[in-house]
Amino acid sequence: MNSEKRQILPQEIEALHTYYQEDEISLVDLWLILEKRKKLLVTILVGAVLLGLGVALVQSNKYTYTTSIEIARSTDGLLEEPGTVLAKLQQSYIPLVIHEYGSTHPEESTNINIAAAIPKGSEIVVLSSEGREGENLLLAELHQSIVDKIAKDHDSTISVIKAELEAQLHGAENKLGELQDKAVFTENQIERLDEKSKLITKQIDEIGKVIEESRKNRIKAVSEVTGEAKAMTLLLIDNEIQQYQERESMLIEQLHLGLASERDLLQQELANNSRAQAEQQEKILEMKAKIANIIKTRAITPTMRSQNPTAPNRKLIIVLAAVLGLVAALTAVFAQEFSEKVKKKKKLDVAQ
Repeated sequence: MNSEKRQILPQEIEALHTYYQEDEISLVDLWLILEKRKKLLVTILVGAVLLGLGVALVQSNKYTYTTSIEIARSTDGLLEEPGTVLAKLQQSYIPLVIHEYGSTHPEESTNINIAAAIPKGSEIVVLSSEGREGENLLLAELHQSIVDKIAKDHDSTISVIKAELEAQLHGAENKLGELQDKAVFTENQIERLDEKSKLITKQIDEIGKVIEESRKNRIKAVSEVTGEAKAMTLLLIDNEIQQYQERESMLIEQLHLGLASERDLLQQELANNSRAQAEQQEKILEMKAKIANIIKTRAITPTMRSQNPTAPNRKLIIVLAAVLGLVAALTAVFAQEFSEKVKKKKKLDVAQ
């Protein structure tokens, strides 16, 4: 069955237009509503600001407490990379220390939060936590407990490195002692050569005197002894002179060749010993420097508190309170206006 469309009458169009005009709220209407309800608006807004101000003033200051950890170092560089140390702290030692503290102070441990980070471009790890001024000793103690645990982890390796270097140092010192003892022995040998040289020189002088005396005796025998005895006497004297001359030549050779060569060898040995001692002393200094350069994992400074409070941000609290108060005030104003219109509408409906 076909149905015809009904035409909308002009009076109906005018009625709809009037309805939409009445239902539409213009900026002027909004301003009039706010003007009408300004007392409620101001009351709620001021109340919210005062509440925010009170909250900001009641909250105590919080500061950031930091501890800088220097990683153990040997002659080969850092014992562990900062990233590895950071992972150990975050995954093991920080949770462990907080857990240990929580086992004896369960009501307080939930408020403890300790973070670890590596400053850009550095080789240190920084522990940080936020707390009130009265919590400085507690946080410092917890930070130190964390440092002690990572330090203990590194100490075993550092002890092995240090023990090896100390063993090398002890060996180098013993070697230097042996060289020094040998140098003293060589110097004593040289002194004995000097004494021997003096003794041989004395013997040469004495033999020279004996030879001179024998020559005098030969001259005397030539003039005094006659016959066959003279020939025998001269023969004996010549043999004696020859023996002394051979002995003298041997001693002179020993003095100027044998002892000189032996002295040169000992002097060379002493010079080599001196160079070896210098090398050992350099090794000893190097070992001592390596041992002195070993640094254990430690807190560089005591736990430091930030100069300015990091919380609460009182300005932000007051601004947020003002914003929320304004929203609440506007909501209350429009809710009250809406409620009043609803009541009026009901009264009109009842009256009709």
